[in-house]
Amino acid sequence: MTLSSGSLELNRQNTRTIDRTGGTFPHTSRVDPGHVTPARLPAHLREVSDVQAAPDGRIDCTQHVLRVLDWLGVYVLVPIGGDDTLSYAERLSVEHVAVVGIPKTMDNDVYGTDYCLGFSTAVTRSVQFIHQLRTSAGSHEPIAIIELFGRQSGETTLLAAYLAGADRALIPEVPFDHQRLPELLLRDQRNNPSNYAIVAIGEGAFPLGEVAVESGMEDAYGHRKLGRVGRLTGETLSQLTADVFEELEPEEQVEFLESRSNADAAAVLARMAPDDAVDLLSELDQQRRATVLDLVPQPHARKLPTLLQYHPATPAA
Repeated sequence: MTLSSGSLELNRQNTRTIDRTGGTFPHTSRVDPGHVTPARLPAHLREVSDVQAAPDGRIDCTQHVLRVLDWLGVYVLVPIGGDDTLSYAERLSVEHVAVVGIPKTMDNDVYGTDYCLGFSTAVTRSVQFIHQLRTSAGSHEPIAIIELFGRQSGETTLLAAYLAGADRALIPEVPFDHQRLPELLLRDQRNNPSNYAIVAIGEGAFPLGEVAVESGMEDAYGHRKLGRVGRLTGETLSQLTADVFEELEPEEQVEFLESRSNADAAAVLARMAPDDAVDLLSELDQQRRATVLDLVPQPHARKLPTLLQYHPATPAA
């Protein structure tokens, strides 16, 4: 038997190096056999009698799966996976198939288990990535937002953030206050001698009063794609930072601008009226002023150099 024919007999030769790489050895289909859409039903199953229509229009192929297991002589099934894989394994158990489930998921969120295979790797790689990011963060002085795995469980994000020394962690179990977050991150940034901050966000995290950010069509298990919460949090952070800036006194605005990275300073100036932006620019030293000006987007990029040339605080040529 071969993998191309739908099954593969395992032996010492073809499993000798199976533990050296990640991923799934027999590949994956992302299909729930108990809940198949008509469009995804294989052609050879459309005329057989052991598939059943469900009330929602989907098709239950479980009886066919049981028949195939019997034909293969499989009397004990050892599924390895997360909630979705093991939920269908539980269905087969109800149908009197002997099942030994092995939890394997980066989220470590299989109910009734303390530890899932793959969780340690996910945390280790996340910690490595956060550490590697510090070199760039220390140079450019940003508030770095790192989005990690975790649909409903934030354990991967929480442990990775703790072990890597991130400043904040946002997880699905605890909705965050998007109004207070900028204040905390700006304080973290100011308290760091290298003037940057790092926040790790689980992909299922969401602000108070809102829901997780989802996109795309549902998969076979009813899940839509999670993600983009990191980017949306970054956009919100930029806007709220600008709002905080506008409430400061002129002297505090200068101090605030001097504490920001060049890119952040340019972004703040781009939101201001040109005359006000020039007043602040004139307070920066000449080298920093030129660098920030180069990063200011249009249309301010055309106006500010001319206004700055005639500003009273600008030294005469």
